[in-house]
Order: sequence, then C-alpha cells, then structure tokens
Amino acid sequence: MPTAKQAPRVCDVEARKLLGPRRSSVFSAPIREILEFKYYEKANIRSKELTGKGISKQSFAITPKIIEVDNLLRSNSKLCKIIYEAHPELCFFGLANGKSMKYNKKSQNGFIERLEILLKNWKPTEKALAEALLWCSNHSVRDDTVDALAMAIVATHPKSEIVTIPRKIQQDKYGLPMQMIYPLTKKSL
Repeated sequence: MPTAKQAPRVCDVEARKLLGPRRSSVFSAPIREILEFKYYEKANIRSKELTGKGISKQSFAITPKIIEVDNLLRSNSKLCKIIYEAHPELCFFGLANGKSMKYNKKSQNGFIERLEILLKNWKPTEKALAEALLWCSNHSVRDDTVDALAMAIVATHPKSEIVTIPRKIQQDKYGLPMQMIYPLTKKSL
C-alpha cells in the first residue's frame, strides 16, 4: 500500500495499460495515511492534501477489508507467499487470453461476456453461480459474484501459469509486495 510520499503503485499503472478500454475499473489503492478515516469526505480531503489527488468512493468503501488483510500480512510475512492481490478485470483479461472485456460488467452483455469466459475455464461455474445467487438477487451482488469466481479460478492455477505485475516486486514501507497476479496468456509468453 503506498504512502503519501510514494508514486502510484506500478501494478495499478501496468494493469490499466493491459486493460485498455477497461482501465477505468482499476482504481488506485488508498494511501496508508487515510485508512483509519471513518468518513469518506474527510479521507478524500486528506488524500488531496497529501497527494494532490482524492480517493474514489469505491476505494474508500473497501478500506476496512484492506486494513484486515494488511494487518494479517504484517503479522506474518510468510503469508505474502500464498496471499496475492488480484483484480477481477485483470483475471478476465488473462482467462480470455489477453483480451479485455468489451462490455461494462454491470450491463447484461457484460455479465454474459464474463459468464462465457468463466464457463470455458471452469465447468462448475453455472452451478456455483446459481448457488451463490440464491442468497441475493440484486445486480451488484451478481457482478461481485462473477468477479469472485474469476479470481477463485485464477487462484487454482499453478504458479507456473501465473504472471505478476510488475514482474520485479515493488514493496511498501513495511516490505509488503505491491503487485497483482493474473493467469498466463499467449501474450505473456
């Protein structure tokens, strides 16, 4: 996780380059200095003061989960060898052999496009998705479920079939890696 004094994370920059038309789905990780803020408005102001840039609402909304994972990794550095950061659109990019998704994930076409890729890569997709969606029927949960399935499928890939960006690990001030994984594509070779 970057601090106010660090440049943007290389993994975020590289993910945006790879995703092309879907690059806006990669929002920057929040800086450490605002993680403990309880209100978006205050966090956004402080981020602007320290970096010249605000924080997206999506990024702020996941700060409690970021804190949980950060605390876990900082308490046991060995976990950095088995817990990796991933981004759903980057996972779909890899599962689609280096092709960015054409449609927004919130659209019906986007859902179908992603579902087809999941089905090609994991036979039980339909059953797993149906079971997960029994719990809730709103579209944002459907999108999140499809994203989670993509990342779960990538998590089952052997390490030899995973690419990291950046290839050379960038670390934060605590020595934690700032990189993302996605599945190997023909373009990655």
